[in-house]
Amino acid sequence: MDINNDEPRYITRLMKMECDKGTVKNYINVDTDHGVLAGGNDDAQPVMNANDHTSKHVIHFGKCKSESNPERAFREMLVKALLGPAGAFLTGPMLDKLEELGILTYQCKPNTPQPWIDTNKDCIIEGAPALTMDSQLACRYGGCITFAPLDTVDVNEQEVGDSEEAPKSEDIVNEAFQAAVGDAMAEVSDLGEAGAETVGKVQAALALASAIPAQQGTSMQQGGSFGQNRAVVPMPEMDAFDFDGMMSNPDIIDSDGMIIDQSAMENIKIYDSTVAMAGSAAVAFYNTIKALEPDTDMTFMQAVQQMEPYGKIEHSELGAMPLGIADALNKRGYKTQYCFDTDTEIVSNEAVNADASIMMYATTKNTRCVAFRPDPVKPDVKERTFTFYNEMGKKKSSMALKKFDSQLSDKGRTKLGAVTITVEKPKKQIGNFECKKYIKRRD
Repeated sequence: MDINNDEPRYITRLMKMECDKGTVKNYINVDTDHGVLAGGNDDAQPVMNANDHTSKHVIHFGKCKSESNPERAFREMLVKALLGPAGAFLTGPMLDKLEELGILTYQCKPNTPQPWIDTNKDCIIEGAPALTMDSQLACRYGGCITFAPLDTVDVNEQEVGDSEEAPKSEDIVNEAFQAAVGDAMAEVSDLGEAGAETVGKVQAALALASAIPAQQGTSMQQGGSFGQNRAVVPMPEMDAFDFDGMMSNPDIIDSDGMIIDQSAMENIKIYDSTVAMAGSAAVAFYNTIKALEPDTDMTFMQAVQQMEPYGKIEHSELGAMPLGIADALNKRGYKTQYCFDTDTEIVSNEAVNADASIMMYATTKNTRCVAFRPDPVKPDVKERTFTFYNEMGKKKSSMALKKFDSQLSDKGRTKLGAVTITVEKPKKQIGNFECKKYIKRRD
């Protein structure tokens, strides 16, 4: 039995479908035909019926955007858990930004247990009505699947099945970061600056980059050794690498033990790069701990070791830096909070009340983490200042946050977005009571 397909009405194998909750179109497939073909002699394809609704027939539609999908709720919960107290910011506009960045979307896995509806019941093929361009299929996750306007589809250009491995957190964050930064750089190129919406996307990507947990399957988690032989890359012209000498160099480490210039650390390796090129988050992690606990016995090599399993956020134009700095601090018992405000006065007020802070920023030239902490109060100075460590081209500098922020845009670069992470030491407790300081008043 043949059906004339000069003016297509019936659905045949390889015709495209689309889901109103998906991101791409895909074709309908069949493993065994029903004995009815449509089309010319050279390109005849099997006609589909209402029972062609399983995963063998309906493959996927890219990413699922349905709010009814339980995986979305799981991802929202996961992201909020990663951000800790800052998870409260995941409402309204910021949630929409994460949606646009792909953080809250996930691989489509159609759940279509019921047959197609709106079929041609006058044309029964192997016991079920034939599909037409008006047919629809419901997904339990809220999607409505219909057929796209007719066009020719080459099976060799289509994805067959869903064989992709689930992406790692590192991959998801990197895709989101590159998408956000790409949009921001395009706006800077066209308009001279990034708009508020685009800046918000960069902020969301940076915050998630700081919060993801250590990655599964990294060399560190598989028992890989970490020591001087692995972390240090000897230079060809040197008989031995003087690590202790480098770490006591006043141009690299100040009198408080804070790293002020990572550019000289080209002999220390972190993942597949060097600290000099891609270690700003490891340096900021180390500096923050030194600021919080000046007598800590943690070495910088141990800081690199703790940061390496998180992977890296990278961009071909902006370099790279380790992921997970907030998670690494949380695991050491420190409390982190996020400040997404673009008003430097508000950010300054938050940072003044913290024990230490970290600014993560992206510009058209670089992506970087910088640790900073409030300077002592100066009676003759109204504006609070902070000491910033390891800023690009700056050994160590004290300035108002507004001035630091303004320097992120100059002749060589334009600011794309920044997030400030405030860090506090855990409060000491005696029994069930929090230990507080009291000042006895004199009458």
